Amino acid sequence: MLKAGEQYNHQDGDNVRVVVYDPKAKSFAIVREAKDNDNAWKLPGGNFLTPRETPTDGAQREVNEELGIKNIRLLGGVVLDNLKVPGTHRYIFLAVGDKDQVELSDDTDDPERIVEVGWVKIDEIPDCDHRKHIYDAARHAYGMLAAVSLEAMMADTFLSIE
Repeated sequence: MLKAGEQYNHQDGDNVRVVVYDPKAKSFAIVREAKDNDNAWKLPGGNFLTPRETPTDGAQREVNEELGIKNIRLLGGVVLDNLKVPGTHRYIFLAVGDKDQVELSDDTDDPERIVEVGWVKIDEIPDCDHRKHIYDAARHAYGMLAAVSLEAMMADTFLSIE
């Protein structure tokens, strides 16, 4: 599992996606860009800006650009093969966010600006172009969430024994 702050060497064609989970709503964000059709929902994320940008920096930048959430807390991540571009990778991160913090850009000249954000549970992912990718990433993120929750519960349990 990737840990926030660790360095990884990525290659041209690698990208990052972030499962932004809102624990109060028990759902995660999916987005649609202005240039996309109505059926092109996906997770927040995109390509790296430079070869030196770390996956964690890329994940935080993408969430800030697309959802307007600054200083998102990344809980961890995984590296998966990018099925769209053989030989490249997709870095999937889990982040905790609050849907009330979302502020979409109003730059109407940017075809990549996010025009719609949906908050869904894993069993409510719409039938869309990227449904399998969203589901696979969410499944990995929910596994990370369970591990983080278990770790926190164990820490609380051990602390309460003392």
